[in-house]
Amino acid sequence: MREGQGSASSGGEGEGRWPKPARQFWWDFLPRTKAPPNSGLVAPKFEEPDWLTDVICKQEETLDVARGEHHEALARAKGAEEKANRLTQITLALFALALGLAGFEISFLRDRVDVWIAVLLLAPSAGAIFCLVVSGVQALEIDRVAFYWPPLVADASEAPDVRRAYIEAELRASFLADWSARKKVKALLQARAWLSRGLICLFVAALVGLWMLADPVNERRPKPIPSSTADALTKG
Repeated sequence: MREGQGSASSGGEGEGRWPKPARQFWWDFLPRTKAPPNSGLVAPKFEEPDWLTDVICKQEETLDVARGEHHEALARAKGAEEKANRLTQITLALFALALGLAGFEISFLRDRVDVWIAVLLLAPSAGAIFCLVVSGVQALEIDRVAFYWPPLVADASEAPDVRRAYIEAELRASFLADWSARKKVKALLQARAWLSRGLICLFVAALVGLWMLADPVNERRPKPIPSSTADALTKG
């Protein structure tokens, strides 16, 4: 997405805005008239650096360095998206495992222990499901649109100093790509942290499940006999 597309009404001033993944996910369920444009993203304001002087612009390597920074920022953003996709696949597999383990534990604990004990034993499975859901949502949101500004020939063809205009365009593109890449990498680290928490909870839940299978004392409680049946047996 090029800077300025749909962001004029939101204001692309200052440091920009990158809403939290949970909020972006919630906006997906809203109608088009209620959801914010560009998923709530607002591009930061680019300011020409002070070191960009006429002397620097005349050096041959300046344009190549600026273009290299732009491509490196694009590569970091793409790398974060690829890692987020792999993280999503791992999270979905672990989420299915956590659901299956929770189902087994619920079936095993039914009519065996009191409600509060069952809640305590099911806490690790519930924690694993919650952490994995948060991790998956954050990983999915990383692969959203971001702000990029590919330099075009038309942007610099009518400038008084064409070379300087090309350098400014590359710096502007590098600035936006770097901003988007940093936001994506930060979200990726948060998603990875929630995955680690989910793994710990899933490991504890697995230990609880093994204890349930190995405990020979914890037998199913007998169901109480209805009063009518008990009276009939007594009379008989």
